[in-house]
Amino acid sequence: MVDKVALGQVFSEYFRFPCQYSFHQLLHNHPHLSSGAGTIGQKWPQYKGLSPTTLAIKKTTLARRSRYVQQNLTTSLVMGAEVRNANSKSGAMSVHLVPESRYCDVLNHITPIFLRDEPLSQCFPPCTTGQRERDFREYADMQLRSGLCVMALEGSSVVGACLNRPLTRDQVMGCSLPSSVGPAEDPLIANVVRMLITVHRQLDLFEALGVDTIFEVGLVSVEPTHTGRGLAVQLIRASLEAAAQRGFRAAKADCTSSTSARICERAGMATVHKLLYDEYKLDNKVVFKDTATRGPALTVMAAALQDTEPYVLPFQIKSKV
Repeated sequence: MVDKVALGQVFSEYFRFPCQYSFHQLLHNHPHLSSGAGTIGQKWPQYKGLSPTTLAIKKTTLARRSRYVQQNLTTSLVMGAEVRNANSKSGAMSVHLVPESRYCDVLNHITPIFLRDEPLSQCFPPCTTGQRERDFREYADMQLRSGLCVMALEGSSVVGACLNRPLTRDQVMGCSLPSSVGPAEDPLIANVVRMLITVHRQLDLFEALGVDTIFEVGLVSVEPTHTGRGLAVQLIRASLEAAAQRGFRAAKADCTSSTSARICERAGMATVHKLLYDEYKLDNKVVFKDTATRGPALTVMAAALQDTEPYVLPFQIKSKV
């Protein structure tokens, strides 16, 4: 069986700089995992005296284990610390990166919360065709497949989640804008995406933060039975710290309500731009109306990230918009 300490040391390097290394490159950088018994015996005595054939088998086992860990890795290994815990009336809650085996559970948790609570949804008639749910689940599934989303578990139940992804300059500057009308069935998501792209093309956080890729904190959700305990802040903070240790140097969040902006601020982010919904118009018409109950503005939050504590630093820039 492959030594867990050896596995952890290699993976701490792999997940800290995922864009710079393939797993095979890491094996090359760590010859004690693939070379003769003398080298590996010096590094890990339990392997001393093993034949090259046995070591080759262990190398293959390690490669297979890598695929398993990439799919089931939790915050504890990424962050080099114990899994975060929060108090709960029925026991401890833990925060993890979302493995592929839990994608469906997270989707089933987060979708009804979005459909019920998204403040901008009240600006459009209720969707009766299911298009809004299909659009959101497609968006959420894309975020989950980035491998950067986190979830909160109470026992085995998902009680919170934060959808995240890497966002490149080309994805913002080079993409086409959705139609200003949006799908006839439901224009919500198309209009939100159009607004965000428009704002970020003008703001250009990539230039301001000096990066080509930004860690995007997406939608955060908490079950109604678990609100008021700081879990949303913990989910965002865990996301930011995991991103910092994976090599990201900047993060941003687009908050459609004042509540989500306050949560991001408590997690260590700072406001870099606000767009009043009354001032966002297409064809001289306000797109998002009747949002005062949840906050009248889109708030763009940002943070600088570093791979040592405290990991997250507020980043102040002068808005160009």
